[in-house]
Amino acid sequence: METLTHKLANVSNPFADKVNIEKNERIASAVTGSLLIYRAFKKKSFLRGLAGGYMLFRGATGYCPVSQLVGKDLASAVMNR
Repeated sequence: METLTHKLANVSNPFADKVNIEKNERIASAVTGSLLIYRAFKKKSFLRGLAGGYMLFRGATGYCPVSQLVGKDLASAVMNR
């Protein structure tokens, strides 16, 4: 029987080929997003929850659409050093 952990391990990231932020920035985004979502539930703030969801998405996938729009690609800049 396959456990949930095994199922999640086999799920691929559809944004894996579009990673444009580095590891430290991903961690900071995930932590910030989690805190914003927590505070959104506590204060019942939709906009704070939306911002937290975006930050959590950014941290989980490593892809930032805003960075792509402005042409910022830190991940490849760091890897090419």
